[in-house]
Amino acid sequence: MKAKLFFFFLCGVLALLIAGFAGGYLWGRDQLLSQKDVVNEKKLELDNNQKRIDQLIQLSRRYETAKSRADEIDRALPRTSQQAEILLELKSAAAETGVTIASVQFTGAATPTKADTNQATAQQDLYILPISLRAAGSYPQIIAFLNRLDTLSRYNSVTSLTANKTQTNPNTLDVSMSLVAYLKP
Repeated sequence: MKAKLFFFFLCGVLALLIAGFAGGYLWGRDQLLSQKDVVNEKKLELDNNQKRIDQLIQLSRRYETAKSRADEIDRALPRTSQQAEILLELKSAAAETGVTIASVQFTGAATPTKADTNQATAQQDLYILPISLRAAGSYPQIIAFLNRLDTLSRYNSVTSLTANKTQTNPNTLDVSMSLVAYLKP
């Protein structure tokens, strides 16, 4: 009888162990499934944070690029008329190209109350500083001079140009031009 009882006892223990393992398995499975949603949410949050970090890095690079170009833009489009610098650049461009400048005149109305933008007038979103220039040189020299004006350190544009042959030398052109230099308001 003891053997039979012992057998039933072992069968009962085995049944309890199987039930315990099954219960533990089901409980663990439920825990894993509930944690799966939390893990997925955290993974999604991590992916979103990584995208934000990548965007911030990209924006930081773009900002650094823009910041480095800000000095170039300030030189090309200053807030003051800087007439002396314009004259020096025109003189340098003429010397490089072999053109002789006869005269340069800033033709805007004098504004002594606004010394920074003297002779510049407001036009749309910018100030313009009108300049009248007379020069002489051969046709290739004049073309080189005009090309050089495009590469000055500040924004400018030729608004009118008149070229005539000189009477003393038919290979030389007398050029009268108007150009404007631009300023930030």
